[in-house]
Amino acid sequence: MKKEKQEKVTVEKKSRRSFLKKAAVVAGGAAGVMGFPGVMKLSAAAPIKWKMQTCWDAGTVGYDLFKKFCAKVGEMTEGKLTIEGLPAGAIVGTFEMFDAVKAHFNRCDALIMAAAVADYTPTRPRRTKLKKDAAGWMLALKRTADILAWAGRHKQGRVVVGFALEDRDVLARADQKRLAKRVDLIVANTPEAIGASRSRIWVRTAGDDWTPLTGTKDRLARAILRRVERLVEA
Repeated sequence: MKKEKQEKVTVEKKSRRSFLKKAAVVAGGAAGVMGFPGVMKLSAAAPIKWKMQTCWDAGTVGYDLFKKFCAKVGEMTEGKLTIEGLPAGAIVGTFEMFDAVKAHFNRCDALIMAAAVADYTPTRPRRTKLKKDAAGWMLALKRTADILAWAGRHKQGRVVVGFALEDRDVLARADQKRLAKRVDLIVANTPEAIGASRSRIWVRTAGDDWTPLTGTKDRLARAILRRVERLVEA
C-alpha cells in the first residue's frame, strides 16, 4: 500500500513537471466551462506572472469560474506560473482579440477557444441613440472574423481546441465543426450550460468516440486541461 502511494506521488510530480515544460494555453471565452481570452507559453525556468482577461464581466458566474481556473493553474504549476484574472475589456477590446491571438499564436503549444464574442456585428455602428419612428428599423449585420478557423488553418503542429454550443443535433453539429475548423479536440455542450455552476459536456478528439462528462464547471475545466496536456505531449 505504501509503495502504491509513493508511485502515485511520483507520477503526479512527473505529470506536473511535464506540464511545466510543455503545456501552453491560449484561451478564448467560456460559454460552457471556461471563459478567458489570452495567450501564454510556459517554461520551467523562472516563475512567470501573467495578466489574462476573460470575455465575462466582473460579478458574473463565468468570471468567478475563470478566477478559479487561474488559481488552479498556480496550484498545478507549484507557483511557476501565476495568472491575474481580469474582466472583459481590461487588456484588449472585444474586437482586438483576433489581432492579439495572431500576434502571439506562434509562441504557444495549445489554443483553447471556448466561444466567440459574437458571430455577427452591425454593419453601421452608431455613436448615438436611434430614435424610434413609425417606419421601424432594419438591422444589417456582417460576419465577424472566425478566430478558431484561422488557428486551425495555421496551427502547424500546435494543439487547437474548440467548443460547440448547440441546441439540437448536438454531437453531429459539434463534429461538423471539429472537421470544418480542423481542431484537435472539440467540447460540445448545450445552452443549459450558460450561467450554470454545473454542466454536462461531450469531448472528442480525432480517432476517438465521444466521451460524456458531468460535474461542476471547475472540475470539467480540469478534465479538459488534462486532455489538452496529453495532446501536447503526444
